[in-house]
Amino acid sequence: MDINFFGTLHCIQAVLPFFKNRNSGRIVNISSVAGLMGVFGYSAYCASKHALVGLTASLRAEFRPQNIFFHIVCPPEFSSPMVDEINTYRTPENKALAQTIPVMTSKSVADAIISGLQKNQYEIVPGLPARVLTRMDKIFPAMGRAIVDMRVKMNYRGPDK
Repeated sequence: MDINFFGTLHCIQAVLPFFKNRNSGRIVNISSVAGLMGVFGYSAYCASKHALVGLTASLRAEFRPQNIFFHIVCPPEFSSPMVDEINTYRTPENKALAQTIPVMTSKSVADAIISGLQKNQYEIVPGLPARVLTRMDKIFPAMGRAIVDMRVKMNYRGPDK
């Protein structure tokens, strides 16, 4: 929460007076697919990213009349030192879920963000597999939960294994 939510909030608070004075601005917050869906083994991370998605949605509505635009980016995992480290300690359950969406390159994520901003999209989810999965989860949440539960059950090793 300190980094993912409050760090972002403090940055927003720092630039808002400048944007209000200009009567324009654009803020791009980086969340994660984990900010749109729950992920096995990442309760705290998901909570912080969900909070950021909610904050951004509220600020989008509040500041749009002042010509200050907000965007939320929710990428899947992409090649980075963070993902390399996570791969050293993933649980089988988390690994099974993570492999549902292919890991993207940082360049492809950046390209998708630029494209989304050029189209003035509010929510930018890079990568077709991630977009399909997150949209399906919004439209058919029970089906998404059933798929997650099935993948976890197939790979569950228990707390002591």
